[in-house]
Amino acid sequence: MDIVSSKLWTGNFVNFRSLQEGRNTICKLKKLSATGLQISIDDFGTGFSSLAYLLDLPVNEVKIDKSFIFAMIKDPKAEKIVETIISMAQHLGLFVIAEGVETIDQRDRLINMGCSRFQGYLFHQPVAQEDYLQQICVKDGLYDGQQ
Repeated sequence: MDIVSSKLWTGNFVNFRSLQEGRNTICKLKKLSATGLQISIDDFGTGFSSLAYLLDLPVNEVKIDKSFIFAMIKDPKAEKIVETIISMAQHLGLFVIAEGVETIDQRDRLINMGCSRFQGYLFHQPVAQEDYLQQICVKDGLYDGQQ
């Protein structure tokens, strides 16, 4: 199989806890980004994630943590946080992915806020990597089901 261009892949960045770990990670991410790899901040808005990452890292997208997506239906503050993250990311030229989208109402609210990328059970259940790659290869005619 041919090597796929790094521009087609996105690396999910999960938070680091120590300053030294952070410096090492920033250096490595910058090198990966220089190859064309897209960098995504996963679970944005939770844990150790920081707005400073948007300044320090070669980020292409943020993934809004599913806890905000679940909460935004019942909590106006959570909805404002989601709306603010989407707006901020767009102003910074970043893509936004909403994680944990399970209902049409969630999807529609996110679309109205300007979000156009989603992950969640509304679209598809998780699939093992081998199964996903096989599905893609069958779809593209690269695999006929025979070993």
